[in-house]
Amino acid sequence: MKNGLPEIAIIGRPNVGKSSVFNALIRKKKSIIDEQAGITRDSIYEKIELSDTDSVYLVDTGGISSREKHLFIEEITENAKQAVQQADLVFFMVEAETITMDDQDLADFLRKTVSDKVILVVNKTDNETKRNSSEAYSLGFDKVVFTSAAHTQGMEELKNTALEFLKDKGILAVKEKAVVSNEETVEEEEPVKLCVVGRPNVGKSSFLNLLADKTRSIVSPIPGTTLDVIEETIVFEDTTIILKDTAGVRRKTKVKEKLEYVSVKRTIQAIEQSDIVLLIVDAETGITDQDKKIAALITERYKGLIIGINKWDLIEKQVDKTEFLDRMRYLLRVASFVPIIEISVSKKYNIERFMKKALSVYRNFNKKVSTPDLVEHLRAQIKEKPLFNKEGNFKIFYAVQTGVKPPSFQIFVNHKELLNDSYMRFLQKSIREKFNFDGIPFKLEAKNRERKEK
Repeated sequence: MKNGLPEIAIIGRPNVGKSSVFNALIRKKKSIIDEQAGITRDSIYEKIELSDTDSVYLVDTGGISSREKHLFIEEITENAKQAVQQADLVFFMVEAETITMDDQDLADFLRKTVSDKVILVVNKTDNETKRNSSEAYSLGFDKVVFTSAAHTQGMEELKNTALEFLKDKGILAVKEKAVVSNEETVEEEEPVKLCVVGRPNVGKSSFLNLLADKTRSIVSPIPGTTLDVIEETIVFEDTTIILKDTAGVRRKTKVKEKLEYVSVKRTIQAIEQSDIVLLIVDAETGITDQDKKIAALITERYKGLIIGINKWDLIEKQVDKTEFLDRMRYLLRVASFVPIIEISVSKKYNIERFMKKALSVYRNFNKKVSTPDLVEHLRAQIKEKPLFNKEGNFKIFYAVQTGVKPPSFQIFVNHKELLNDSYMRFLQKSIREKFNFDGIPFKLEAKNRERKEK
């Protein structure tokens, strides 16, 4: 069970179409698909509906093989087998007319460990001849569903078969009774969406694993280990958080392979779907040009931001902490309003403080300022730093907060043309400091007040 819902794990050797079936069932391209073996490395989760009242988590896993030798095969196999043990139901996928020794080995493993919760899924069966001649029947599983992910055939049958299985086992029935017996409907708070980003090998996956208290992302010194966006739900200080680990973002000139390009694109999408972004920086290398570009990418999308200087334990005795952090803030002038905290994932140093600050930034992301307080503050600021032109003084007639997530403000003035970029930054900084929008890039729009015709 994951978050109180049953789990269905998709298992099979490399390149039988697991990720294609996964994407077809969830109706979006979440798992990366490629002919190269070993692309899916970490388990990918997505919630789907089997019926109007029944939902489950579908789990895409890496290909299991005892014969193919490629990078991370041992870690991928271990993660996939863990997913099997945790699952309430297993989709064992094979390819029509191509049953290999790896398929036989995996079938033996499933029969010995979880034989009572396996549905055999025979993929790439786009005609009746392939179904009738399929070797898959020899694998010895009672429930068999034929699919063609390329043509999205067999997906409804697969969902219906899974639904029937879970209901027969009483797994979904428990959930239904719980819903019926619950007389009071309590509206759940929306989870906080956090995204972990940074250059390759700064400790992003280790950070996710530490907070999840399990190995969700494969950790390796090899750049490009994480390709997919890995998502995990955690609870910190009674707050439900959806935490995403992302692929490392390198300079464009170094991104040459199609897979890495797709991974970076997924990282940017993860940023756009998040509330707050945790930018992890390597303490030994410090702030690089790429870190600045990533920070700019985040603030341009108006996402809350907090920076963790990881591997602090490796340099703490070599530097003056105050001077070092001041230097980091100077280099990150593009996001000068962002909290910077020194952390060490390997030593579990300052992780709690870092997460508390992330939740504080999230509260700022949702903060509302009353109109009277905003107007009073801005009028005081222009009185302190006035603007003039030949027609008179610059005035603010009215100001209002128009939105949250991100916070947005509008000011109505008499001479909008007097407001240059420098003065707008002055007003933004004053709002941030007065009302504590630490870590938040927000929108400030000026409009001339319309004059009423006599």
